Amino acid sequence: MTKRRSATRSRKLTPAQALRWLSPRSRRRRSLILLAAAVLLLAAMDRLGFGLYQGGDMGRYHQQWFFVTRVIDGDTLEIAAPDGQSPQTRVRLWGIDAPELSKPWQPLEAGEPGAEEARLWLTWRCEGRMVKLTLQRHRLRGVYGRVLAYISGRDGVCANEWLLQQGLVREDGRWWHPQRLRYETVQETARRSGIGLWQKNDG
Repeated sequence: MTKRRSATRSRKLTPAQALRWLSPRSRRRRSLILLAAAVLLLAAMDRLGFGLYQGGDMGRYHQQWFFVTRVIDGDTLEIAAPDGQSPQTRVRLWGIDAPELSKPWQPLEAGEPGAEEARLWLTWRCEGRMVKLTLQRHRLRGVYGRVLAYISGRDGVCANEWLLQQGLVREDGRWWHPQRLRYETVQETARRSGIGLWQKNDG
C-alpha cells in the first residue's frame, strides 16, 4: 500500500514540468490540437446532417427537385447536380437492394436474375424526369459516397416503395431508416403475391 501511494505521489508534476506545461509553446500546441479536433468534429456532424445550419448535403439535396440524367441500375441513378469534382451526383435509393447487373466485361447473363428488369423499370419511372429527393439526417451517404434518398416524382409516388411493390427489388435491412418496417410489409405482400423476384419457378 505504501509503495502505491509513493508511486502516485511521484507522478505529480514537478515545478519544472508545470512551467513547461504552462509555457506559451505548450499552450499553442494544445490549442492547435483542440482546434483541429473541433474542425474534424464539425465536418463530421455536417456530413451526417447534425450541423448547426442547413448546409452540406441536407441543404443541397433535401426536398429539392433534380433532373435524372441516367439510371445506373435498379437502385442507383444520377442527377444533374455537381458533387465535388463530379458534374453529376450519384444517388442510392434508401431501403432497397436491386439484383446486381453484370459487369462491363461480363456477358449479360452473368448478372443476377431480375437485375436488368429492375434497371429498365427504374429508367421508365425516373430517367429524363424531375424527381424530389428526401434525405434522412442520421445517414446522408452510403459506404461508396452516394447520397441516400427516397425518390418521388411529380405524381407523388415514391420510386423506392414502388419497386418493392412490383417485386423488382428486395428490402435492404442493413441499416435502419424510418420506412424500414413498412418496406418489410410491402416486400412480404409482393412475396405472397408471387410477383417479380418472388415468382415461383414451375420448371
